[in-house]
Amino acid sequence: MTHTSSIAEVPAAEPHRDPKERRRAMASSFLGSTVEMYDFLLYAAAAGLVFPQMFFGNLTPLMGTTISFAILLIGYIARPIGSIAFGHFGDKYGRKNVLVITLMVMGFVSITIGLLPSANHIGVIAPILLVILRLLQGVAIGGEWAGAALMSMEHATEKNKGFGASLAIAGGPAGMILSTLVLAIFAAISGDNFANPEKYFVTDWGWRIPFLFSAAIVIIGLYLRSRVKESPEFEAARKAGKVQTGIPIVRLFKESPREIFIGAVAGMASLFLQGLQAAFLVPFIVDSTADTADPVSRSSALMMMTVGSVGALFLMPYLGHLTDRRAGPRVRHRGGQGDHGVGRESDGTDHREGVLQVDPEHDHGPGRVPSGTRPGP
Repeated sequence: MTHTSSIAEVPAAEPHRDPKERRRAMASSFLGSTVEMYDFLLYAAAAGLVFPQMFFGNLTPLMGTTISFAILLIGYIARPIGSIAFGHFGDKYGRKNVLVITLMVMGFVSITIGLLPSANHIGVIAPILLVILRLLQGVAIGGEWAGAALMSMEHATEKNKGFGASLAIAGGPAGMILSTLVLAIFAAISGDNFANPEKYFVTDWGWRIPFLFSAAIVIIGLYLRSRVKESPEFEAARKAGKVQTGIPIVRLFKESPREIFIGAVAGMASLFLQGLQAAFLVPFIVDSTADTADPVSRSSALMMMTVGSVGALFLMPYLGHLTDRRAGPRVRHRGGQGDHGVGRESDGTDHREGVLQVDPEHDHGPGRVPSGTRPGP
C-alpha cells in the first residue's frame, strides 16, 4: 500500500519538558491506570466468586454465574464507547481534565458496589444497580486506559515515547496484582463471612472491603493527577490554534482507518486473556479441585493469579524500552498518523511533536524536499 500524496520529513522543535514534571506525569499515569484496573478486574474476580450468591441467590448456581458474567461483559462492551467519548473530549479540552473525571467515576463506582446491599435485602433493585454501575465502570476505564498512556507518552522525551506509554499500560498487571492480592487476603481473613448474604456487612464483609479500599488509592491518584500539568504537546497545539477545530474522531477514522483496525485487533488478544484469567480462572481452579484430595481454596487460587501477574508488570516497560531503542522511530513516524487527530491541518502540514511533515502537493517552497510515493505504514 502506498500514499499517493508524498510527505517529506524534517525535524521540528520539541516542546520543553521539565524532568520533574515528566516523572510526576508518568507516576500519576501509572497509579491512575493501576487504580482503574484494580477496580475493573476486582469486579471480574468477584463476578465468579461473589455475585452469583449475593445478587442472584434465587436462581440456580449455573444461571446466577451466567448472569454475573453477562453483566461483566457489559463493562467490556462499554470500554470502546468510553475510549471514543473521552478521547474526543480529551482532544478538544485537554487530557488532564478528562483523566481526573475517569478516576473519580471509577472510585465512585467501586465504593458504591462495595456498599450495595444484596438481593436478599433490596430485591431486584440490587442487580439493576449492579448493571448500571458496571456500565459506568466500563466507560470510565475506556477513557482512562488510552488517556493515561497518551498523557505519559506526551510528557516523555522523543527518545522515550514507547517507555513512557508502557508505564501507564503497566498499570494493568499492577491492578491485577493488587486486586487479586487484596481479595485473597480478605478471603482468607473473613472465612465464612466472605460472601454470605444473610446479614448486610456482618456475614458478607469480606468481599466488600477490597472494593471500599479503592477509595484510599483514588485519593492518592487524584492528588498526583491534580499536580500534573497539561500535556506539553497538547499545550503546544492549543497555543498554535490547532485544537477545537473539527471533530477529532471523524478525522481519525477518515485519515487512519487501517491503523485503528490493526491497533484494535492487536489489543484484543491481550485483553481477552486478561479478562479470561481474571473472571474464569479462579472459579475454575476452586471448582475443579473441590472434590479432590487436595482442594485449592479461593485465597490460594487468587494468590496464584497475583504471582502470575508480576512478570507482566516488569515485562511491559522493558518492551516499551525496546521499541524506543530498536523500532521506535519507524513505529512513531509511520504509526503516528494514528494519533487523536490533533495537529494535522488542511494545508498538508503536520505539527505532531518531533516531526514536521509537509505534503509537497501543498507546499513546494524553499527547503522542501520533493519525494515520490513512500511505503504505507
